[in-house]
Amino acid sequence: MEDYKYMSAHRSNEFQTITQFVKFALVGATGTLISLSILYILTEFFYFEYWIALPIGYFIGITNNFLLNKRFTFLPVDKPFLAQYSEYILSMLLGALGYSISTVILTEVFLIWYFLSAVLSVGVSTIIDFGLSKIWVFRKKEKKL
Repeated sequence: MEDYKYMSAHRSNEFQTITQFVKFALVGATGTLISLSILYILTEFFYFEYWIALPIGYFIGITNNFLLNKRFTFLPVDKPFLAQYSEYILSMLLGALGYSISTVILTEVFLIWYFLSAVLSVGVSTIIDFGLSKIWVFRKKEKKL
């Protein structure tokens, strides 16, 4: 009977993680749309260099993602808003770094159009961002007995 309870709880945790990842990916799609739109607008209409427009769009996109993930993806966490937002921004810097580096490499080394490079680089940041969000930013504190 104990094994069944353990297996059931383990499956429940796996299901919760998969559900969170799907929600995270859907939220991320909205942030990506925002980020890529800003990248395109700043580059094509305001003549920013793509490597300058890239982090501006990314920052606005992840702010959108933070607000939606806080509300829909992860369970409420007892942390002050600014503290949690600061943790989110710090954790997303690693994703942004991977995103930016892969975009620049694809654009400059492989001569792929900057916009397509940015689209292809989204997967790199998604994995990093989800892991850090789950284990650090939106983690629930252990209850002390």
